[in-house]
Amino acid sequence: MLVGMDNVKLRRPVMPGDQLLLEAETVRVRSRLAMVKARATVNGEVACEAEMTFMLADADAI
Repeated sequence: MLVGMDNVKLRRPVMPGDQLLLEAETVRVRSRLAMVKARATVNGEVACEAEMTFMLADADAI
């Protein structure tokens, strides 16, 4: 489950038909919380980037 987003930067508009490449790098994993740095690129140009925190949950809990 998504807990929060920090340092969100929208760099350029994305149009219908653009191919978005999503990349995520794990920054920190604790017992039930994890943090990743993610960015989306279109044609090699960064369209968006953010640091996201989310909670790890069992599939049965959802």
